[in-house]
Amino acid sequence: MGVIKWFLGLRIIRNRSERKLWLVQDSYIEKMAQTFKRIDYKGNLIGKDVEKPMKTEEITPWDGKATDHQIFEYQKRIGSLTYNATVSRPDIAKATQKLAEV
Repeated sequence: MGVIKWFLGLRIIRNRSERKLWLVQDSYIEKMAQTFKRIDYKGNLIGKDVEKPMKTEEITPWDGKATDHQIFEYQKRIGSLTYNATVSRPDIAKATQKLAEV
């Protein structure tokens, strides 16, 4: 059978000598970035510095009016982030929750 490397869309990285296991969703994140047009033509993520986590204090509510289409698009993005937070990224759960409240 061999060593498992993928399971249900999660990439599995194992370090048997240290008895460590990582579940990685990099392909899902990349697909999400392409879907929401957050990747430039060279394949680089667009926007905030991706190496530094965003603080929840930096998330400010928008005072304007949104169309039904804008609301739907925002809900799709938040849903994708929530899935990611639930499956393998608990570190983004609080920021995702704050974004969902906006």
